Amino acid sequence: MKLAAKPMADALVAWWREAAEMMCAGRFEELADKFGYGVRYDREAVAAIQEDVAACLRAVGESRLVLPSSSEVPKVTFYVPNDSHLVASVDGILMGKPEVFMGFSLVVFGEGGVYYVTLESIDASAA
Repeated sequence: MKLAAKPMADALVAWWREAAEMMCAGRFEELADKFGYGVRYDREAVAAIQEDVAACLRAVGESRLVLPSSSEVPKVTFYVPNDSHLVASVDGILMGKPEVFMGFSLVVFGEGGVYYVTLESIDASAA
């Protein structure tokens, strides 16, 4: 998604929550249309998101995603200027059950006043 200006932390958190809602509701086409998918490799973005979510759910033994409570705030990190043009990232988790989770990241790239936010990764882990 192209941005008009470098985003502030509150905007990044709001976009992460919006992406989380889309992911939990299975609205993968809308998610891909809005944010794209950075690690889709040679796959079409919608299919890549669906496949990666399904693989994560299998890995943690869950059948569906659950939105985190509004009190759980995703972690926002801003970076010093770098050769990759990475400006910021926002990382959070979607809980399946207390001992396992699935998380995802949005990242912001930019240069010369032009910025883009994209869905970067979808991962699963056991605590």
